[in-house]
Formats: sequence, structure tokens, C-alpha cells
Amino acid sequence: PIWARMGVVAGVLLWITVCVVFFRRRPRELILPLVLLFIAAIPPIAAYTAPKQFLQIAGSCGLKVISWSDRWTSAQTGRAISLLLFAATKHKAMAELVMQPPIDDPDRNPEILKNTLRNPRNIHLIVLESFFDPELFKGLSFRTPPVPPGFKAMRDKMRVSRSPVFGGGTAQAEFELLCGVPALELYTSAEFNMFDGAQTPCLPNLLAHAGYRTVATQSYKPDFFNSEKAYRSLGFQEIHFPSAFAGSRSTYLQYDDTEHYIFDGELLSQNLSYVEKLMAGGRPLFNYVLGVYGHLPHEIDLKRFPPKVDVVGVGRNSQTYMAIQQFYYRAEAVAGYLEKLRQIDPHSLIVITSDHLPPLDGGPRFYKNFGYSLSENGEFKQNIWFYDGPRHKRVAWPDRHYEFMDFLLDILTEERICSQVACKNREEWSPQKIRASYNNILSLGAGIARRPATLMAGAAAGPGLSPATAEPRP
Repeated sequence: PIWARMGVVAGVLLWITVCVVFFRRRPRELILPLVLLFIAAIPPIAAYTAPKQFLQIAGSCGLKVISWSDRWTSAQTGRAISLLLFAATKHKAMAELVMQPPIDDPDRNPEILKNTLRNPRNIHLIVLESFFDPELFKGLSFRTPPVPPGFKAMRDKMRVSRSPVFGGGTAQAEFELLCGVPALELYTSAEFNMFDGAQTPCLPNLLAHAGYRTVATQSYKPDFFNSEKAYRSLGFQEIHFPSAFAGSRSTYLQYDDTEHYIFDGELLSQNLSYVEKLMAGGRPLFNYVLGVYGHLPHEIDLKRFPPKVDVVGVGRNSQTYMAIQQFYYRAEAVAGYLEKLRQIDPHSLIVITSDHLPPLDGGPRFYKNFGYSLSENGEFKQNIWFYDGPRHKRVAWPDRHYEFMDFLLDILTEERICSQVACKNREEWSPQKIRASYNNILSLGAGIARRPATLMAGAAAGPGLSPATAEPRP
């Protein structure tokens, strides 16, 4: 903020003034303040010049960055220390990233999308916090239906995809969905923290170059996983936060309760009204919405949402019980939203998915003990998702979150784009090619400007990397 910058300048000027005055009168009295100044300068200098060692020392003292919130980091460590932690973390990651061979990914050339796009349908991508299906727990039984009547019709549209995370790390799922590469966490615990607003070749930017209006609605705080800067890097032209946290930012999302997450029904209802308003403008729309209502600790306003599901197997005060009660009302809201959205936008492409499963009352152990049916390699990272939109003859469903971007472009262009580039929902990429594409996205998002080599199927991926070939998926 401006007051902080003015305070820093005033402080520097004060130091200079004091030094000049003392130098004229008693030079010896300068020794102590200069020694103190030198000692005070060691941490910030170390944070920028030796970030790895700085973070090691800070970690040994119990000081670290909380990846999902700058605000929480500041609250835990103080503003001055958090500033140094942020700087050291970013410089360490940048130093590692800049050493990677620069790669240009021609598959992400926006001209390819423009040339293969015939019918620019509106796209709605809805990501809901911890949206799961209670009926997949074989160890739980229900005396009353766990889903509302309107949700049953959505089961025909339900499929499964693997998220990169379980129980937390929403930004990792967002990164995969919107950028089309795995969240490898090679340089930071959350890729969004690397982005500073510089443009990346992710889905919103590709669509923006094709004439789309790209709008993001994030239903929590702007500092949540560095989302404001990250969304700018991804290519969102509009970003809306709840009015409780938006400050001076423009927003359509009116919600002034700072203590509780906005209910999905309220979020989706306001989004529906805004979408209808935007559609009158005539431009194709990419509508991205992130809900956070299902987040731990699953607090419920019992007057507004009295329990509807009689669950056998867990206590009434358990997180599982409360999450199932939440799900009933959330599922009802989602089904209603989908029905109304299809009415006002009958030709659109709609995907509704979840970021990850909730940890509930014991993390993966709880899911294992109660027989949750979606498990892969002993991990509970598979999530339900729903598709409502046009289909073509050879539809290739995404199995992992990072395949959704190519899936959407595949459907949008009626397979034309996948005849020119290697779409990950149709072909398996080599680890070398994936890593090269990942490095390219993070380098651009972090503002690292380099002259890249070209990443091509069957060509070398750069010094130190083996050939990046696209292999057909079994």
C-alpha cells in the first residue's frame, strides 16, 4: 500500500539525515548506528543473494511460508519476516527455474485454436470445493436419500477424473484444469505462487486470443493461493471476488459475511444472473467459477439448512455427517444451476467438477475403512465430474485433471485441433515433454524472458532432456 511505501522512503531519508547530522558533530557516535544498520541489513541481503541458505535457517527456527495464503503467513510470522520469506522463496524458485532449458511449446500457439474454431460456443467451467458423492461409501448406509430428487438426473452425466491432491491444495487442481499440465511442484508447493501477472499459454489466454471474454469468479479472498496475480497470468480479463473481500475491486458477487464461506446456491445464482447479462454483449464467454463452501470445517447454518440425510455409521458431530448434509443442499443447488444455465445458454459447453476430496474425519484412512469405491493405487484422488454439452463421435474423456484443457478444446473445435496438436486426453505425453511444457508455463508466468528452443513431438526437448515424443494412449 502507498502508506507503506511512503513510510519506507521516510525512514530512509530519516537515516540519511541523522547520519549527516552526527557526522558533522561527532563522527564517533556514528559507529553504533552503522553497526546496527549493518546487522539489520544482513537478513534482507541474504534473502535475495542466498535464498536457499536463508530459508534453511528460517525453517530451523520454525519460520516458513504458508503456501495457500499470504495473509496467514503474515499473521504467523509478522509482516517484515514474511516479506523476507516471500522474497527468498521466489528468488530460490526463480534461480532453479532459470537454469532449466528454455522451451517454446508450439501446441499452445493461439493461432491454431483460431484456425480450427468454427463455432465459438460459450464455456462454463465450475470447480466446487470438496464435492463428493456420499453413496460411494460402502460402509455407510442411509435411512433417507443422500441426494435430492433433482440430482438423480445428473448421474447420467457423471464421470471420474484424478485430481493432483487430496484434502487440500485447491490451487494445484486449478492449475491442472486451466493450464493442461500436471502440478509437479518442482519449484514451489503451489505453482500459482510463481505467477506475477505475466501472460502464460493457458486456457483462458488461448480463448482470449480467439475472441472470448474470459471471466473468473473466485468466492474467497484475493490472497488465497495468490489467485489474483495467478488469474491475470492465466489470461482472465475479469476477476470477481465476494464484496466482503473485494475492497475497491469491481465485482458482481455480493456477499458481506467475512466469517463464513458463501453457499454454492447463492454463488451460482448470482453467477447465472451475471452470465445472462454478459451474453447480451454477443462475445463468446469463458465463465470460470471456484466455489469454497464445502471447505473444512463444514460449518452449517442449521436454521437455513436443517439436516436432511439420516446417516448410519458416523456421529452427528462428525465432519462426515456435516459434509453429507452440506452435499444434499449443494447437489440441489448444482442441479438447479445446470438446468437454468442450459435454458439461457442451450448451445454451451458445461463442465462441473471438484478440486479434491474432503479430508473428513481421518483422511485417507477414513475413506479406506468405510470402503470409498473410488481408489487408485491406494490413493483417494479420484473425483466425480459432470459434462453437459455437445458430443462428437470419437469423444475422448479426460481421466486426469490436467487433461481437461485439451478435452474442452477438443470438443470446442470438433476434434480439429487434436488433428494438428497432441491432445493429452487422446495421447500419452512423455515425462520429458510434460516437464518441458510445465517449465515453459512457469517461466512465462514468473516473467522470465528467454529465447526458447522449440518443443516438438519427436524432437529433442532441449539440453539434458531426452526426446519428447507423443505416444498413443493404450
